[in-house]
Amino acid sequence: TVIAGTKEGVAGFKEKAAALSCKVVVLPVGAVFHSPFMNEAAVHFGRELEAFSVEQPNMDIYANRTAQKYPVDIKQTMKDQINHPVKWNETILNMIADGADTFIECGAGKTLSGLIKKISKDVRVFAVQDNASLMETVEAVKQNA
Repeated sequence: TVIAGTKEGVAGFKEKAAALSCKVVVLPVGAVFHSPFMNEAAVHFGRELEAFSVEQPNMDIYANRTAQKYPVDIKQTMKDQINHPVKWNETILNMIADGADTFIECGAGKTLSGLIKKISKDVRVFAVQDNASLMETVEAVKQNA
């Protein structure tokens, strides 16, 4: 579970959680993303997005705001993702229910890969961080294609 708040608010939460023997880890983030603290950013993003034409994707893409495939109103959903919680577990479970059996994380770290492995032991998960891991992933995916 991830919470968002001011430094003071998070410190108060951490203190109360510690009294209940809960472990709290403060994440090093640059802003309080996916929370009402981003309302102004969502408004600005929505205005900027109006200048673009966005068409329905020709493949399944899941919105972290709804955990569902993108609806017809893509722009509104994109805007809403900025200041609303991410439905990570629900999104991954919906993808698996819809037939996804392989997940590939691209970029530094393996945080998302680890989270997916905790959600389901029945899927393949790869983390691509460099050319070597890319080649390994390509070969592994080819073998089960």
